[in-house]
Amino acid sequence: MVSTNALAQQVSSAVVPARSEGARAVGRLIRLARAANDMSQRKLGELTGYSQPSVCRIERGEHALTARDLALFAEHLDIPLRLVQRAAVSPGGEDPLGSVAPLLEESGDDPVNRRQFLAATTVLALQDSSETSALGWRDVRQVELAVQGLTALDDAQGGDDLFEIAAGQLQRVQSLLNETSYTDEMGSRLLRAAGRLAEHTGWLAFDAYRHQAARAYFNEALYLAELAGDSQLAVLTFASMSMQARHAGRLRESVAAARAARERAARWAPPRLLSELWIREAYALAEMRDPQFRKALHEAYRAFECSDPPAADDWYAFYDDAHFLVSEASCNARFGDHRRAVAVWSQALRQHDASYVRNHALYNLAYADSLVRVKELEEACHVGSIGAEILKRGVTSTRTRVRLQQLVSAMRGFRSEPVAAEFLARYGNMAA
Repeated sequence: MVSTNALAQQVSSAVVPARSEGARAVGRLIRLARAANDMSQRKLGELTGYSQPSVCRIERGEHALTARDLALFAEHLDIPLRLVQRAAVSPGGEDPLGSVAPLLEESGDDPVNRRQFLAATTVLALQDSSETSALGWRDVRQVELAVQGLTALDDAQGGDDLFEIAAGQLQRVQSLLNETSYTDEMGSRLLRAAGRLAEHTGWLAFDAYRHQAARAYFNEALYLAELAGDSQLAVLTFASMSMQARHAGRLRESVAAARAARERAARWAPPRLLSELWIREAYALAEMRDPQFRKALHEAYRAFECSDPPAADDWYAFYDDAHFLVSEASCNARFGDHRRAVAVWSQALRQHDASYVRNHALYNLAYADSLVRVKELEEACHVGSIGAEILKRGVTSTRTRVRLQQLVSAMRGFRSEPVAAEFLARYGNMAA
């Protein structure tokens, strides 16, 4: 990898030659960023002083570029200058977007998702941070933004491809904590950010069904939460541990983790957060076939009814009316009451925000599974195909793929029915 200092020296005054590897890499990055910003070539040319044909040539790597050009494109496309500089000096065959490149590729004529692209660039902005010897506030902010970027990418694509990226970023942040100098205030904020990154790395490992790794990162997050005195991080981590334990078959542990989160949050948490923590307990109780899950779900509803919507940067910002309905349907399905679950699933999915792509696939597959259980096969195949098609479009989440496997297994009991046979022919191999 080219160091930050080397980047500055190589692009400070030099021209990036036309048709060079660097020019092609910069052009590709500009094309992706422009599409992510929903900007035409003409508009980008107006902002940077180029004609539309010249922008077209730049994107193809057929135009020489100066250091000033790189700075202009970075500014107007809202991407880190360091990323553009790295593209300009990238060796042949090395992708400046690194390990997130496969997550950003355009699919057919679909536009690049702005949220995903900008999220990925904030993650990449950390790439060279560990080279510094003295930390600045900009470095601390990059860590915080990287956590937000990973969260946005996870919502869209799932954890399988992101887990290793997050683990690598956490190693860099740990290097910053232990090998650089900073003020006490910076250190406190960096410690909290490292804890958030450790928790989210655990979450990504969980979504990839790497349960042992998930538990290790969650324990690291709890340790960092204790060091930082961050009670909100501790609550988030226990809530995530409850989900992971349930999927790993540790149901009593799942209940205990949800209760630990609620106990730590009781004095300060807003009702919406307390409602989510009751839901985590209800999930585990329902899976244990304990009718007390209904009491937990009732407490969740009471808290939800008197709550205000969460702030956009709250970790439970996803919690809206649709999420409560999803939780109610899921709990009933786990308890085995699929008729009640089906009645709620339909309403929940009509309201669910489809921009949470991985979860939208997950919920459609769960709904389809309940439909199979009540022998509504035609609707089950229709709904299940929605979830399966989302998976085919690039969601990389073992947790979601396991849900598809469960649906396929249930559908095989009706393979003699033409509609079920067709579904199995189309998606059965995906669940293998």
